[in-house]
Amino acid sequence: MSRAQTVRVYSVSDSASLGADIVFVHGLMGSAQETWAHDASPTSFWPKWLSNLGNIWIVDYPADLFWWSSTGMAIPERAKNVVDSLANYGLGSKPIIWIAHSLGGLLVKSMLRASSELNNPNWKRIVEQTRGVVFLGTPHTGASLGTLASLVRTLTSANVSQLKSNESHLLELATWYSCNARKLKIRTLAYYEKGTVRGIKVVDEGSANPNVEDCIPVPSDANHVEICKPKDMHDPVYRGVVRFITDLISVPSQIVGAEGVFADHNINTVFGIHRGDTLHYVQRARVDDALIGHLIGGKHLCIYGSSKQGKTALRKKHISPSDELCVVCDRRWSGVDVFTAILKAANCHVQPSSDDPGSSLFSIRPPNDDRSIEVDLSHTADFLRVLVRSFFGKYLVIEEFHYLTEEVQRDLAFKLKAIHELSDRYVFIVIGVWLESNRLVHLNKDLSGRVAPINADEWSDVDLLRVIHGGEKKLNIGFPPGFAEKLVERACGSVYLVRESCFRACEQVGIYKRPEHFISIEQSINVAAILKEISDSGVDYPGQIIGLLGLEEIQLNEREEAEGLKDWVLRVLFCATAKEMRKGISLSKLRSMIRQRHPRHYHPTESQIERVIKAVQAAQLAKVGQSLFDYDRQEKTIRCVDKGLILWRTGTTPEKIEHLIFEGEMPEGQSCDK
Repeated sequence: MSRAQTVRVYSVSDSASLGADIVFVHGLMGSAQETWAHDASPTSFWPKWLSNLGNIWIVDYPADLFWWSSTGMAIPERAKNVVDSLANYGLGSKPIIWIAHSLGGLLVKSMLRASSELNNPNWKRIVEQTRGVVFLGTPHTGASLGTLASLVRTLTSANVSQLKSNESHLLELATWYSCNARKLKIRTLAYYEKGTVRGIKVVDEGSANPNVEDCIPVPSDANHVEICKPKDMHDPVYRGVVRFITDLISVPSQIVGAEGVFADHNINTVFGIHRGDTLHYVQRARVDDALIGHLIGGKHLCIYGSSKQGKTALRKKHISPSDELCVVCDRRWSGVDVFTAILKAANCHVQPSSDDPGSSLFSIRPPNDDRSIEVDLSHTADFLRVLVRSFFGKYLVIEEFHYLTEEVQRDLAFKLKAIHELSDRYVFIVIGVWLESNRLVHLNKDLSGRVAPINADEWSDVDLLRVIHGGEKKLNIGFPPGFAEKLVERACGSVYLVRESCFRACEQVGIYKRPEHFISIEQSINVAAILKEISDSGVDYPGQIIGLLGLEEIQLNEREEAEGLKDWVLRVLFCATAKEMRKGISLSKLRSMIRQRHPRHYHPTESQIERVIKAVQAAQLAKVGQSLFDYDRQEKTIRCVDKGLILWRTGTTPEKIEHLIFEGEMPEGQSCDK
């Protein structure tokens, strides 16, 4: 297609029956074909790659005249011209996602503004149906216009004075979009280039920022010309666009109803705890930015934290389901079982080649293939030989890694290193309950520098307040003054406890769904009572302690048995203060505390204590079904990884815990340990 002399709208979908419209808008010096293709081959035209996600529309217009000729239409005029053309093609009847390159993004913003503010019902349907906008190298501030003008001079002999004269209008347009995107329920994704064209970096991070609450500009290694031309389906920008579209069109339609985007909001959807929920996701810049940066860099990841702290939600927020294979580990699995589960997740037909249950030999048939492959899944190369025929995404996700025995974890750490060496196609993501940042590196030192740790455990007070206040806005309510601050102060840094407390507070005052009119809750809400209710109705921690006391797997010598080493280690751990549980207790401190409290001042060595701790850690999942404490081998520190246990400890005196440990039962009644 040559450059347009007037507006043209092309449909490149095989049919128009899909549930969303995806509209591509090129920018300066662009065209309907060349902007979106890496080379001249038909298969490099990447809008066609998205045809399974929606109906694909390509907008062409005389961009050169638009941006720098004094005879062309001004921006608001061109916006009305293009949006009317799109309305004439029937756009506005389905959800719309815009993908715009460079100054095409400014045209999209101007179209949305015209549709919103001008009294044309056909245009208004377009802005009402807009779900999201992808900006690829779009300069939202005027600072980049001069840079773009310099680039134009190096490539053409065009007069750029008209381009630079638009600066004040575009700044005003940027302010409008920043203020109205959220009101219009429009999600935003922005990429900016790190590469240069003729030594010029056109749109940097600052200029690429549309200043929308839910949008963090993402860097791309491409330059300004290449950023809109993904080379293949593994390109980070392409994968990001796919994830963005998938997230938008997978949102249940009932959410948008008579009351707008909040029609389906109730206390369960807003404050309820759902595994991996991203609909009411609260972004933490230091955590999400680190994850995004490492995903773009192609790093393998180790996401860790206490239970119920949002590890799965973090992953689901930033990785499209179509781009990952995810397995959830079972405590009985071996490394071969993990590989088998991944291949089954890729829809392979997996058949053992032997009646021996311990055999690693399998006959595997990839999806859409009539032939089976005989493999030994104890060998990583055999595993990859099948995987490359079965899965064309990028990420291999292993959830609940901590369920596996240490021996299996170590075996997998070496297998993951082999995946890194044998294939640059896949990125593995290991997720588990621990607070040791370098767990995989401890298991295999060859992974040092190859695996990026992501600490999903950290929720600051500000983060937790955003969870509460964000929920208030979605439910159109206001908690009593001081409620949020008191809850955050007592919630032990747990996002689960914050959400669950808000849920129960709403139930307590009779609010179950979003009211039509704002409700300010006037009656007092007892935060301490709600947290105690959560603790009492949750895990049976006294039962968990008794289960650990009954461990027979720990081999103790005669002196250790006589001095009650195991019971004293558990006593010190469970009687530790909430602060000590969160921060961690070192082996040396644990040793000192045992000596100080033991009636005969028994002073075990650190290696003796470490042996008991490792046995307790290994037995937790088998005996009590979950992780309570985790041992950091590098720092020789043991930490609590269950925020609920910390909450229980704050409401239980050390005397009652000691009574439980040495008498086998809790005394009657409860009292707060001040």
